[in-house]
Amino acid sequence: MRKTSNHHLKQILAVCLTVLMLLSVAPLAAMSDVLPKLNLDFGVTVRAEGETSYLTNGFCGDTSDGKDGTDIVWNLDSDGTLTLTGSGKMGSTPNRADNRVKKIVIGEGITEIADYAFEYCQNLIDVTFGSSVIAVGAYAFYQDNQLITVTINSCVEIKAFAFSKCSKLSDVVNSSNITSIGEDAFAYCIALLSMNLTNASMIKGEAFLGCKKLSEVVLSEQLETIETSAFKSAGLSS
Repeated sequence: MRKTSNHHLKQILAVCLTVLMLLSVAPLAAMSDVLPKLNLDFGVTVRAEGETSYLTNGFCGDTSDGKDGTDIVWNLDSDGTLTLTGSGKMGSTPNRADNRVKKIVIGEGITEIADYAFEYCQNLIDVTFGSSVIAVGAYAFYQDNQLITVTINSCVEIKAFAFSKCSKLSDVVNSSNITSIGEDAFAYCIALLSMNLTNASMIKGEAFLGCKKLSEVVLSEQLETIETSAFKSAGLSS
């Protein structure tokens, strides 16, 4: 009787363990059945075991007034180029994918870069705006330490702290189109050499604070206001 009871007990334990194993696997099996049916628009790249997976595309359009944000699409390729296409203004931040972004191209039709859109992109080197972009949001490229060149084309408004602490930023191409520069917009861009601001009417406080290598600035005849400390501790010689 004792041997029979032990035998039954082992069988019961074996069954219980099997059930537990099935329960632990069931959610994964369920997900594998469900995910293909969702027809998601986002591409996903999966890294090796122990590393983080990241999105390679998605939407970042304006979501105000009931919009769904699909007016702007972003795509990150294997070389680290982040391209935005679509129309209207940005409403959210594209996935920075663990600082894989090296270059950003803002396509024609996009009108405004969102606040905080690309801050702390630590490997970003180059940015090019389409001619439709008219404004750069606050803190949009804040402390992008490797950023060297920005081609702004027709952009007219640079908002507060937009490029602050971009310590390697040396060249702002087509800066002559800018009409308004927010407070601290280029503060501590210590590699910035010159700025052509022949259309600027407003330069707010501390806009170029601490730009030690900024030796030459060309100002506009339409300039109305230069606020306190706009060029404090800059290296101006002309």
